[in-house]
Amino acid sequence: MKMPNSHNKDSKQLVCVHYYFYPDNSAGSQMLSDISFYLSSNSFEVTVITSRYVRYDVEDKTLINYEEINGVNVYRVWSSNFGRRRIINRVINYITLEISLMIKLFQIVKQNDTVLLLTEPPFFNIIAYPIIRLKKGVVVNWVQDLFPEVAVSAGLFSKSSLINRSLTTLRNFIFKKADKNIVIGNTMLDYLVSIGISNNTIKIVNWSKGGEIFPISHNDNQIRKDWGLEGKFVIGYSGNLGRAHDVSTILAVIDKLKFNNNILFLFIGCGDGFDTVKQYAAKNKLNNIMFKPYQNRDLLPLSLNIADVHWVTLDPKMEGFIVPSKFYGILAAGKPVIFIGDRDGEIARDIRKGECGESVIIGNYKRLEEIIKQYSNNVTLLSALGQNSRKLFEKKYQFHISAVKFYNLLTDIGRNIQ
Repeated sequence: MKMPNSHNKDSKQLVCVHYYFYPDNSAGSQMLSDISFYLSSNSFEVTVITSRYVRYDVEDKTLINYEEINGVNVYRVWSSNFGRRRIINRVINYITLEISLMIKLFQIVKQNDTVLLLTEPPFFNIIAYPIIRLKKGVVVNWVQDLFPEVAVSAGLFSKSSLINRSLTTLRNFIFKKADKNIVIGNTMLDYLVSIGISNNTIKIVNWSKGGEIFPISHNDNQIRKDWGLEGKFVIGYSGNLGRAHDVSTILAVIDKLKFNNNILFLFIGCGDGFDTVKQYAAKNKLNNIMFKPYQNRDLLPLSLNIADVHWVTLDPKMEGFIVPSKFYGILAAGKPVIFIGDRDGEIARDIRKGECGESVIIGNYKRLEEIIKQYSNNVTLLSALGQNSRKLFEKKYQFHISAVKFYNLLTDIGRNIQ
């Protein structure tokens, strides 16, 4: 096994902790992988501690314990791997992984190191905080999802329960004591401030994994041809479709349009919602749906360009706790976006300001059907909305914008502890 080069004992390193890392294709893994490789190429010594598994579709694949990837030292620790279908399986996986992460973190972190903690596995920052402080390191939380709020909103336990109150108290303590908390949206920032987290410790870094994604015409898209979608108006969904997302509204429209041979609904990815849609399609004998598994990241520019328009959804109860990162890749591909959720939410506001699509509330399937029919019959409108999507991406969400924010933030922290 190849081991990392020895380091000067006085040198600083950035230690990142997350459930998944490259070559895993999940959104959080892609975000961490991108920023780790960028920082490594810009004078940071980066170490990642992660699991040995990839998230979707190949749960039996085990990655090697250590490797260096693009200058990043990647340690992969043991955990159980019972899959993600049942909650109890996830809990066991989380517990075993967090024990292994805790041990490896204690072994690696040294004085003045900056430790970047992501929010999966949930609550690991509660365990990691005393270890980092004991080793006199710097704590930075990268908040992509807010737990336990997500769990409460999903109905896993009640807001008044002892477990929620205990976890919230501990989590808030960690946020208040952290050197910096990085969030991915204004709504999330507002929420943290409302529960007593100092605005001075919070930094917004909107994230995009769309640096390699550009608009591609249907004629130049080989996957679209291979999947037999030429001549179809395709409504696309790409990514995880889980507990935080609504499927009832889109299913109602799919059923209403089942006799329209020109419109097809494409689902790429997986999640609990995919199972719901598949069961509904089979029960109702719907032929206007196509399901495909996650595509390798090098095919993402093509797969996101298959659809004529994409839809994104978020349960309004989750606003401020989650920001669907798939939205940014869709913008990069220059595709119009239909958002199903809170019309005053983070993504809905972006769509409205950028004039790149429409938003509908959950359950308003009549309006959703109208929008889809309008788009399918108006090539000029579709093109204008797609161009606006790309403009919004270039103005606000390009990779280098986020990467430079990360670089400056971590560099400033380094100066402050010297």
